[in-house]
Amino acid sequence: MGKHTGFTAGSSIDMDSKSLINLPAPVNPNDAARLTDVSGGVTDAQYVTLALDGDLSAERVLTMGEGLDMADGGANSTITISGEDATDANKGIASFNTDDFTVAAGAVSLKNKTSYLSIPGVGFSNGSSKTQWEYTATGGLELGTGDCAAAPVFLPNGAVITGAIVYANVSTENWTLNRITLSTGASSQLATATLNTEDVTITNGTVDNSTYAYYLSTDVMDGSDIFYGARIKYTTDYD
Repeated sequence: MGKHTGFTAGSSIDMDSKSLINLPAPVNPNDAARLTDVSGGVTDAQYVTLALDGDLSAERVLTMGEGLDMADGGANSTITISGEDATDANKGIASFNTDDFTVAAGAVSLKNKTSYLSIPGVGFSNGSSKTQWEYTATGGLELGTGDCAAAPVFLPNGAVITGAIVYANVSTENWTLNRITLSTGASSQLATATLNTEDVTITNGTVDNSTYAYYLSTDVMDGSDIFYGARIKYTTDYD
């Protein structure tokens, strides 16, 4: 038998004026005291519940926002709150490639990346009025004496140029990376070096395709000089 507490018939218990319990006279004196009438309730407490309850007056119902799920294991069990997988239409938990993204203070951003633009020798054209030039079987450009070469450079707007080089079978002449102001045709130099040498000291290296166009050019070449190609190194800046 469990422990029990007996009360005098007809007595009452005042629980901090929150409820009043009346005990009627027992039919049998040996009967344990029975609580038969409970009136009133705690009205100034706050509750978190899983559903509205008519016996409570100040409950708050726990609900899941976007991207969250809740699983109720039932009485004497657990409630599990978990994140949903994110989609294009739903906030949630997502994984990402650290090669492409960074996370700081909860914000996910595209990572700045180094990329390359390559221009083959056949991408150059004769930049002089002479006609002694031809494309080679290996994709190069062979110039005649007194010729020069030029090639357009197409980079994403906002890219930051960090290096440039032009490859050839000689290293005695210079190449130049230039930009042209579209509205006036004025040309300015961004980088220059001898053939087969990279320049990484770029002036005005941020590409602005709304105002400028970009191209490579060379000095006057000797006969049988061959351009193999060019490479532009740049950073895609997403900041």
